[in-house]
Amino acid sequence: KNDEHLRRSAMSGDSYTVYYWTKCAKFYGRAGPIVLCLEDAGASYEVKDPADVPPNAGFAFPMLTLPDGLTIAQTPAICDVLGERLGLNGATPEAKILSKQYVLDFNDLFSELMAGKLADEARKDKWFALFEHRLQKGPYFLGDKHSVVDFFGLIVFEWLDAKGITYDKFPNVTTWRTTTVTELPAVKKLYATGVPMIPQS
Repeated sequence: KNDEHLRRSAMSGDSYTVYYWTKCAKFYGRAGPIVLCLEDAGASYEVKDPADVPPNAGFAFPMLTLPDGLTIAQTPAICDVLGERLGLNGATPEAKILSKQYVLDFNDLFSELMAGKLADEARKDKWFALFEHRLQKGPYFLGDKHSVVDFFGLIVFEWLDAKGITYDKFPNVTTWRTTTVTELPAVKKLYATGVPMIPQS
């Protein structure tokens, strides 16, 4: 019920502004999880060019201006705020804490991917074994309901796939990636735009 209240609040006219490269016209990139959260909640938002961001709000994009006028940066931090405001960070106190960790875990995985550390097969499998275990509790990373963790993880998996990282020996992870998360309405909507989730090489 609390989640529904938060979602109704998100649809009540409060508007968010996302700032990202090309206004997400060429790719969603690290703004992807943010846009997915807003779409999923039915929140009012617009995407603007980085040149339009208020001065001294942060260093790297994306950034987000909240309905109260505060502008924040750092994708994991933005996702944490939106998860709480939009009811997308779990239904229990435990889940809300785990949501913070799981997003940062995905952020670490992305950093390791870009640093070439996943070429180490044992290290790569250790990551996916962790995700496999988490998905035993339900189809999504926080259990029976999708969350900001799934949206953040989707973008990381887009990069994993693009880099040729395989995880087919982990059935829960494979099902989540190929079916569960891609069937969410917000995800389907973004795919339907034809705008790539990540930059195309």
